[in-house]
Amino acid sequence: MGTGEKTRLLLLDSFRGITIVNMIMYHGLYNYFMIFGFDSNWIYYDYVRIWQRFICIGFIFISGFSWGFSKNNLKRGIIISGFGILITVITFIFMPSEMIILGILSFIGGATLIMIPLEKIINKINVKITFACSIILFVLFYNLSSLYIGIGDYELVKIPESLAEIKFFTVIGIPHLNFSSSDYFPLFPWIFIYTAGYSFQKIISEYSFYKKLFRIKIPLFDTIGRYSLQIYLLHQPILMLICYLTVGIVHFIAGQR
Repeated sequence: MGTGEKTRLLLLDSFRGITIVNMIMYHGLYNYFMIFGFDSNWIYYDYVRIWQRFICIGFIFISGFSWGFSKNNLKRGIIISGFGILITVITFIFMPSEMIILGILSFIGGATLIMIPLEKIINKINVKITFACSIILFVLFYNLSSLYIGIGDYELVKIPESLAEIKFFTVIGIPHLNFSSSDYFPLFPWIFIYTAGYSFQKIISEYSFYKKLFRIKIPLFDTIGRYSLQIYLLHQPILMLICYLTVGIVHFIAGQR
């Protein structure tokens, strides 16, 4: 074990790797069922929606947890945001029907930058209170895109429909009437998962078992987790190629019969 590996939180890499593998499986099935039209209702099944949210929450929570480990969050936030914009451009050119606007990379990049001034505010508050408030606010703002703040189907505050006519509020969490994106992560409610991750790291780091626990690694997953950004950028083109080849071969075999 090298010096870098001794100080690296290997368990965190492993969790990130597990999330990446889940994402690859999800997108592979999404391509097959949705893009290639084998089951257009697939994303509406309850187990699929829960699985998708589990993946997203995992990514964002881990990103918030890892925020304090970066030596230059300004640079990191700009780079990730740049990749988010690149994905928007690529999907606009090659897959306009599946265009990604304000996707998860754009959100994580933006959240990384927002945390630079937000860190000072959070650190003045008890981190346990911040963590609890982050979870509560995430639940309350979860349905903001449906124009209300509340718990589940219970509306505490109704958002005026007129706000959906203002394009800027799409970034906040109130999508414009004509807005469409196959991957949409606005500021609210997702910033609260990011701050929950950040706060949780502060809480758990106070315990003596913290470093020992996070030096545990899950083989293969920890390696995948180290290259999560690269894998994220490359996995979808590779999956699409596999789908095209698979469907093409199936059609060719069927045509020979």
